[in-house]
Amino acid sequence: MKKKETVELLDPKSDVVFKAIFSQDNELAHGARNSLISSFIGRKVKESVVAENELSQVDIHAKKVRLDLHCVLDDKSHVIVEMQSRPTVDDIKNRVTYYGSRSLGNQKVSGGFYANLKPVYILMLNDYILFPNEPYLAHFSISSKNTGASLCDLLHFYFLQLKKIPKTCKIKTDMDALLQWTYFF
Repeated sequence: MKKKETVELLDPKSDVVFKAIFSQDNELAHGARNSLISSFIGRKVKESVVAENELSQVDIHAKKVRLDLHCVLDDKSHVIVEMQSRPTVDDIKNRVTYYGSRSLGNQKVSGGFYANLKPVYILMLNDYILFPNEPYLAHFSISSKNTGASLCDLLHFYFLQLKKIPKTCKIKTDMDALLQWTYFF
């Protein structure tokens, strides 16, 4: 009788596996990356190019930033995707705000007009609950505390809280793309 071999599945939440899936320069990675980004930001992404994952530093004393995935889309907007398997001692909310601000600040302002700045989307996949009172996809932007009026449309923060999704055996075809990605992770 032949001995059964078991194959250990790779965890897509692992930084190495996550980067291997989404940062390669091939058709499968492009499709997966575009689908993942589209499912977060709610619009079709036709093209995404993986950019340098270390944001440039102007000040030698500034904190060095190394991103899991940094992309520039066909409309020149920027997307930062971070995978966080467990809470850290550092404040994750401040960290992603810093990442988004740095990415926005690193853009060259064409013709000197701030109206030419492109949006930055920060997509955070958390394998824990960070916002207990928010849905599994928490979306934040800069707006008035009084009226909710938007100050600008340049920084968008999405937190996918994987622990808020009930466990299931399989992905169903009638699920939206974001929910399918949630079950994949």
